[in-house]
Amino acid sequence: MNFLSALGYPELAGKKVIVRVDFNVPFDSEGITDDYRIRSHQDTISFLLNHGASVALISHLGAGHSFKELVPQISRSLGRKINFVEKVKNLSTKAEDGLVLLENLRHFPGEVKNDRHFSRELANGFDLYINDAFGSAHRGHASIVALAGELPAYAGFLIEREIEVLDSALRAPVAGKILILGGSKIGTKLPLINNFLDKAEKILIGGAIANNFFKARGLDIGQSVFEKDNLVGLTKLLEKEQIIIPTDILTTDSFDRPTTLKPQILGDISGHEAIVDIGLDTAESYAEVIRSAKTVIFNGPMGLFEKSEFATGTQIIAQAIRSTSAYTIIGGGDTVLAMRRLASLNQVNFVSTGGGAMLAFLAGEELPGLKVLNYY
Repeated sequence: MNFLSALGYPELAGKKVIVRVDFNVPFDSEGITDDYRIRSHQDTISFLLNHGASVALISHLGAGHSFKELVPQISRSLGRKINFVEKVKNLSTKAEDGLVLLENLRHFPGEVKNDRHFSRELANGFDLYINDAFGSAHRGHASIVALAGELPAYAGFLIEREIEVLDSALRAPVAGKILILGGSKIGTKLPLINNFLDKAEKILIGGAIANNFFKARGLDIGQSVFEKDNLVGLTKLLEKEQIIIPTDILTTDSFDRPTTLKPQILGDISGHEAIVDIGLDTAESYAEVIRSAKTVIFNGPMGLFEKSEFATGTQIIAQAIRSTSAYTIIGGGDTVLAMRRLASLNQVNFVSTGGGAMLAFLAGEELPGLKVLNYY
């Protein structure tokens, strides 16, 4: 695999470089609400510019949003002036006048189709391609896959660091390695669970994905969400000693206006109630495991933490991660938000910029964006 870090001034000075970054950040009417992903690319961008290269940045931003109004804030996050470019034509020429950012790649139909014609348009006039967008490395899009075949291609500093940390986590000793999984999409996490059965001492389950395990055990979950199509095979997983599911839960009769919050033992839930958090006993037992661990990987909140009434389980887990002496890794937008809101990111050893990409990498799957860079 070719890394940008191996290049020097002779290879970069005077070169035009197109860089795939991941600026797919959350924002509201007042602007960007979390610029961590933007700032994570500072090393790659600074290295290129400091070595005399002209740089054009390309990224997606949701399905149809525009970068135009966000460019001033992105410039502040990076500490550099950025010029917004709406069209692909002459992108390399415009990069000669300073750092540029192309409009949201999803505005161009060829992006999601991995279209070779579009990738050639992007590559036109450039000398090198750098992929620094680990968070998009699991997508087979033109800016990730086809573009890497048009130019000499290298992995940026962010991707290099993500690979280093996550690969080390995979190879870390099983004893003391804990995987904590929550959130709502069990379908995306089953490959990871299966891959970690022989790689982790314990897999702690929470969030809505726990509902699927409850259902597979034959327990009533009331109005709680679950994925019917993914129940097959969970019964066998429940037989694995590494899999730990909650023993108590918090339920409500309404997500929006809860009039009753009930701590309950599994099996006591009424038909009109829904599970919104793990229970206190479960949270405390999970926290004790975390505090004595050596490696901790956390993806997915334990409940609907966005509402303070349902946030206690996630908060207890987040605070245990903050205080543990273990090497801690977290990833996923909701997980990072929960950690920041309920504890702190300052004590976390590594915050991955990938949600789905991190899950896929740890599951042992081939990521298209890494495959074209000859990682596998």
